[in-house]
Amino acid sequence: MFFDERVALFNVEASSSKEVIKIAADELYRRGIVKENFFEHVMLREKNFQQDWQQINME
Repeated sequence: MFFDERVALFNVEASSSKEVIKIAADELYRRGIVKENFFEHVMLREKNFQQDWQQINME
């Protein structure tokens, strides 16, 4: 398993999971680890996953 303490964020205060993802994405971008559009891609994936999950539950 890969874990890099330099990019781990602890004691982050946020009011939503979206805000946590945004904080993490901004930090990863600031460190040159991801591209600037990383947050948008993660949110798109989250939206698609939620839709897929809802569809599975309806079957």
